[in-house]
Amino acid sequence: MKKFKNILIAIAAGTIILNSCATLDEDPVDFVDPQGFYQTEAQINAAMASAWGFMAGYWQDYSWNLYAWTRHADDLTIGGSLQLENLQQSLDRLWADYYRGINSMNNVLRALDNVNLTQADKDSFEGQVRFLRGFQYYSLTRFWGGVPLATEDLTTEELQTLERAPRDEVLALVVSDLEKAAPLLPASWPEGSGARPTEMTAKGLLATIYLNWATLTNSNERYTKARDLAREVINSGQHQLIQNVEEVFLKENKHASEFLFSVQRTGQFPSVSTDPQIWMPGEYLDGWGSFNVDTLLQNKYPDQPRRYAYLLVGTPEEDGTFTEFSDGRWYNRKYVPPYIPMEEYSTLTSSANTPLLRYPEILLTYAEADNALSGPQQEAIDALNQVRDRANGYVPNAEAPLLTLGSITKEEFEEEILNERFFELCFEHVRIYDILRHRMLPEANPNNPDFDEGDYLYPIPLTEIEETEGRIKQNPGNYDDLGFGFFPSN
Repeated sequence: MKKFKNILIAIAAGTIILNSCATLDEDPVDFVDPQGFYQTEAQINAAMASAWGFMAGYWQDYSWNLYAWTRHADDLTIGGSLQLENLQQSLDRLWADYYRGINSMNNVLRALDNVNLTQADKDSFEGQVRFLRGFQYYSLTRFWGGVPLATEDLTTEELQTLERAPRDEVLALVVSDLEKAAPLLPASWPEGSGARPTEMTAKGLLATIYLNWATLTNSNERYTKARDLAREVINSGQHQLIQNVEEVFLKENKHASEFLFSVQRTGQFPSVSTDPQIWMPGEYLDGWGSFNVDTLLQNKYPDQPRRYAYLLVGTPEEDGTFTEFSDGRWYNRKYVPPYIPMEEYSTLTSSANTPLLRYPEILLTYAEADNALSGPQQEAIDALNQVRDRANGYVPNAEAPLLTLGSITKEEFEEEILNERFFELCFEHVRIYDILRHRMLPEANPNNPDFDEGDYLYPIPLTEIEETEGRIKQNPGNYDDLGFGFFPSN
């Protein structure tokens, strides 16, 4: 059981794991008593940085690794060569990273009563810690369904004997954490929007969680919660769209109010984004060609300013046109020049944040939840039209017309919403979740349409099953070729 024990050992704060090639089978480190270690604000900040670093280091999960594992999405495809055993190693690390981060948060929560801080500071830290733990558990359950639940109330011995909790029990903890976090979090932070969670960040994330949960369970109660929470964020006035779609991903806008939650990058080690060359073809800026735009997205994307803002459709020319790449493929433009400086690109020191929750997703979450409850309504249509109007540069566009009440059915409106999410939120770890919660794997993979319910979840790492002597049960499905998604029906 050495590996599972490693995952559950309290992580000494201040060390951010950045190397994706680090082994997961290291000998256990000495246990650090959180009540004896976490005594100052700096130590708690270091613990949170450490917890986030497990998932968001230089080559870690929210930098690059998840793109390899979400290969059944139809926004990006793997263009480089990835060996199967490397993908399996990445999956092992993914599982381990989440539990390492969660255990750090559990230790901070348990130690807060003894930390030498004001009550206001303790409340602020508790809000941030609960938000981060809730986000990590939400990520786990989206990938694997039911997972072991570790909270601040469990001893080390209990942690080592955990079995998988049902998905709904995990989501109930996630909701509880975020509901407790929201009133403890401030309206803003000095660093700007997206840098740290705020009350509206917590409520916005809750809205997306309820939407995913409602889709899986066909629950009007959860659709209602998703709609009402999204509406609260919209009506708060704290978040809005950047006016020009060509400026959304500019470096100077990375803390604009459009961004509710992002992985933060300074461009200075260790806070550096994955090398931006992975997004570029070899014939442009000496790219590595690791990923390119999936042909489904390429063929479906309407001709509008957003296409050229978010996708690199060819080599840019001085007159504003593009010369098609020799492979005929398009590439992801969100995290490369001109949105980061050429100096950062050439020195592998990208400061591009990874957005995990943007205001367009809140608008489209509201539209989808409201439509599920009531069919097309003017307020929901207006929410979608805000996103689409900006995408069109605020001019009429026959390829992507604005919607009007009375001209569209409930089913047609849902399709329009999902397409708008596809176009707006591509390359942001969103599309795969939409595909899986709506059970669209065959449509998203027309060349490999033979999917069944067992493909809607990730396989539990085999080492976890073996080293916990079978207490952690495998998900159903055929993993011989690692052809899987997530989210079991149980």
